[in-house]
Amino acid sequence: MNKTARNEKWKLLANWMNAASVAVFGAGGLLPLLSVYVGVGPPIREPDLVWQVFAFCLFIAIGLHWFGSLILGRLSDG
Repeated sequence: MNKTARNEKWKLLANWMNAASVAVFGAGGLLPLLSVYVGVGPPIREPDLVWQVFAFCLFIAIGLHWFGSLILGRLSDG
């Protein structure tokens, strides 16, 4: 496998990690907040837990995004 193909594989993996971070933050962090404070979607049984879930999902999303950027560091030059 040549260098260009290897680089494209790393880019696809980094892109997937970034997309996963957006999904985790959106579905796990933002939607519960919208459900509690705006009334979008089904009601949450324990609204006090929403901020903890938001913080956890934000932490996971940042970690996934950071890991994706580390993957991009594996790209070969030339």
